[in-house]
Amino acid sequence: MDDLITELNTEITTEGGGSVEFSFDPENNTLTGVDANGNPVLDFHLIATPTENGGVDISVDMTQYQPIDHVDGAGDTDGYVHNDGDNITINIPIQIQDTDGDYMDESIDFNGTITDGKDLEIDSADNISVNESDIDKGGDNHAGSTPGQSGESATGTITIDSGSDEVNHYEIDVNAFNEKNSDSEGNSNITSGGTDVILVDNGDGTYSGVLVDDNGNPTDDDVFKISFDNTNGSYTFEVTGAIDQPLDNGNGGQSTNIVIPIHGVDDDGDSSNTIDVNVTVNDDVPTAQDVSGEAIEEGSGLQDLGNIIANEGADGATVTGIKDSNGNVIELKDGDYDTVYIDSDGNISDTGDAAEAYYAVPVTDGGESIGTLYVSENGDIKFEPVDNLDHDGKDYSGDFEFVITDGDGDTDTAEVTVNVTDEGPSWEINGGSYSGHEEDGRTDTTGLDNLDGVPDETPNGIPIEMQLNVGDRDEGETIINPDNPEQSTVVITPPEGGAHGEFMYDGEPLETDADGNFIIPADAFSLVDNGDGTYSYELSGVTFVPDSDFSTVDGNLEFGVQAEVIDNDSEQSGQTINGNFNITVEGVADTPTWDMDNTDLYYETGEDSDNVKLNIDVDLNDNDGSETLEYHLEIKEGEGDIYVDGVKIEPDENGVYTISADDIDKVEVDPADDWSGEMQIDAWEPVPKVAIRLMAKKQPNLITKRLSSM
Repeated sequence: MDDLITELNTEITTEGGGSVEFSFDPENNTLTGVDANGNPVLDFHLIATPTENGGVDISVDMTQYQPIDHVDGAGDTDGYVHNDGDNITINIPIQIQDTDGDYMDESIDFNGTITDGKDLEIDSADNISVNESDIDKGGDNHAGSTPGQSGESATGTITIDSGSDEVNHYEIDVNAFNEKNSDSEGNSNITSGGTDVILVDNGDGTYSGVLVDDNGNPTDDDVFKISFDNTNGSYTFEVTGAIDQPLDNGNGGQSTNIVIPIHGVDDDGDSSNTIDVNVTVNDDVPTAQDVSGEAIEEGSGLQDLGNIIANEGADGATVTGIKDSNGNVIELKDGDYDTVYIDSDGNISDTGDAAEAYYAVPVTDGGESIGTLYVSENGDIKFEPVDNLDHDGKDYSGDFEFVITDGDGDTDTAEVTVNVTDEGPSWEINGGSYSGHEEDGRTDTTGLDNLDGVPDETPNGIPIEMQLNVGDRDEGETIINPDNPEQSTVVITPPEGGAHGEFMYDGEPLETDADGNFIIPADAFSLVDNGDGTYSYELSGVTFVPDSDFSTVDGNLEFGVQAEVIDNDSEQSGQTINGNFNITVEGVADTPTWDMDNTDLYYETGEDSDNVKLNIDVDLNDNDGSETLEYHLEIKEGEGDIYVDGVKIEPDENGVYTISADDIDKVEVDPADDWSGEMQIDAWEPVPKVAIRLMAKKQPNLITKRLSSM
């Protein structure tokens, strides 16, 4: 009995492996097996009934209370418990003892067979659908267009008749799955970005649809997952990555149908029938959006217009084409478009580095270049207008239709509208700075005007060579006075303190208007093509002749320039452009003259008398503050000292005394003590020298005055 019980405890299980504990009750002749909770699973009750002839009728009642696992399909014929597929046979040896303790010569074998009951049967299972658009971004997978929603996952109910054993779990025949979802040549009908997808068993009751590598082996990149809830009988399908769908006439996504062969497995390992459930994966499609930026002014440089991809969808989307005027799609990669690279600062180059690649689409109108449209595959749109739009002053507007395509071929289109405005008059006055000398252009100079060092190249005055940049002139912009073609609309406005000179052209003074402004003749301007689509009016032949003996010692002359723009566009015509320029007039040290009415050249004094005060004076020709006087004295004959304001001063190494103009009336001469005779003192500035003579006589107090010159 002990060996039998041991084998029963080892080989009899319930509810998918639950242990069964057997024991024998000799009082009741009952062999009972209970589960872990003490609930009966199987018992054998031996009944011995005496017969009339002194024999015994033996019967065994075998009662099964719970399902018993039939798990050893290969057969087990050893020992007391035999397991052969659907049949479990238990051999119980029976021995009877009479009242005086004798046993039967041989035991009687009781063989009880437990036949497995009805297998599981799946009656039905729900077909479900999921939405690519609700995929949440994860790993290398792309988020759908509505990742905040939960339609990427759906659950279907499996209805099953459990038969004699309960459902333990559900399975998918992986080989059958891959076969059912392949074409007649064995190619998978499920692809992602053109790569085959196959099903793999994760070993934990879940399954994944994964991409294969170049050799057809599964990778770790999944695009869907399948799981089961064994308790409530359901399966869940979750799409995690883009799945390619067939197209609807090439314009929109449809759906992909995935067939899943599901069967159940009961507690003792019996499989149910297989049922195919259909999972519909609804395609996600990209969405393009029209882009129309603000009006762009010619010459304004690279401008961001926006992005035409509103939503890439789960399959990812890029800009792939542009439609021509006939509606035909030109693939950007195959078209005749240059590839350039634009970095974050807007710099455009022919090499990549860290910059993003763009297709350069020329924008023209009637053969005229308007600019360049730059389009990246990720949908960024930039536009760079030409510097000067030669468009008769008219604005430009053009529409360009681009095509975006996702990973499984779904497309959408969007228009990019480019608006370019003509800049209109964009004049700039480059007045500049000019310099010359006070005698430039003057014809009334005298011998006192020091012309040494004055350049000969400005005999007509200080040249004024300003430039007026006028832009592209596509509106016929000009500075010619329509009422007087000999005059321009450009005038020079003098400073508040006056011009301190006059402007000349071809040797004639410029005319002035009622406000005192100098009117520049039309012939003084030349229209110059700058070579970049812009033009300039360049001034030549106009000079400035300063007033006699005038210099800008107190500050440069600041002149204003006003130009009225004459334009074919009446709304633009009449604008006033302002500029300025300055003139520096350097002073020339003219030759001063001796004021002989206030200069004494001869003095007499007595020996050892008081110092003799000198009385000399020089007049400047320029009184604008640009010139200063400095006197030089030298004792050429005689002996004595020079004093300034009572203080003896010393000569330089050449014997020359230098005295400022402010001190010249404080100069005294002190003949040497005990000396008499005639003393000669030479005096000069940049003027001719004069000789000052002082006679020191023996007779004191005798003073006479006589003039002489050298």
